[in-house]
Amino acid sequence: MLSKMPASDNAQQCHVDHSIAPAQTTRGKGHTWVKSRWKNPSLLGQFSVAINTLSSWITPRNELDTSSDEFASLVTGTNDEGAKTIKDLFGEKAFNYAKPPSLVRELLRQATSPGDLVLDFFAGSATTAQAVMELTAEDGSDRRFIMVSSTEATADAPDKNLCRDVTAERIRRLNAADGKYADLAAEFAYLRTREIDFEDLDYDLTPGQAWSALEALHGLPLTTYDSSRGWNGHDGDETVLVLVDTPDSTLPDWVSARSGRNLFVYAWAPGQVEAMLAGIDVLPVRQTLVSRFIA
Repeated sequence: MLSKMPASDNAQQCHVDHSIAPAQTTRGKGHTWVKSRWKNPSLLGQFSVAINTLSSWITPRNELDTSSDEFASLVTGTNDEGAKTIKDLFGEKAFNYAKPPSLVRELLRQATSPGDLVLDFFAGSATTAQAVMELTAEDGSDRRFIMVSSTEATADAPDKNLCRDVTAERIRRLNAADGKYADLAAEFAYLRTREIDFEDLDYDLTPGQAWSALEALHGLPLTTYDSSRGWNGHDGDETVLVLVDTPDSTLPDWVSARSGRNLFVYAWAPGQVEAMLAGIDVLPVRQTLVSRFIA
């Protein structure tokens, strides 16, 4: 699980990350589903027929009494449910045309299994995140999510940030809510991205941003970088991470005490730090990030 942390002010896109893992999919006749995980075989058979649309096997809850389609096994709410949920959480209409949580939840129930990662590249109001949280509360599964959204800033609204103010904020409010949302919880990191040319990494990438990238690279929970210190250390259960900006006299003893563990030390100028840490390999920040993310 990733913890909350602050973000850069000049990003144009951000994402809400509830951990990282691969997912396998198979493509059918114009559709895609998660391989061998459909809970209802009749739905899978109908879904693989190209002429059957999504609406042919989902019944709105308010039409349940009039439905005669035996394959319409998913009973969900309508857009009114989505709008009411947003109003309930935000106290206002903070987002237009929000999807009903019950619809996304039931689709995820059919298409995913415990431990799966759910990725939504057009997260909007984070209905998908709420749906994952509801499934987790219901069956104790460890499904995770990544929500991605642009800021939707414009020339007329340059400070608008949909991801920060709606996408991530909905998850924050669900975590803090009581009543009917009391059982919903998900630790997450709110991250923002910006483009940096590889040749400018040494100058444009701050130590705090490098720290977040290295923690994510090693699968560690994200922590806030302390810029008042010359170096930062993350003493994890299985991995120890160190990022050295300016070495000082406290560094050798701290590293030496952890030298028998899975230790990774990074620095902008490795040679200077290696001279202080006898027998410890020091990895270059720039080359590590370039080689990791250049693909």
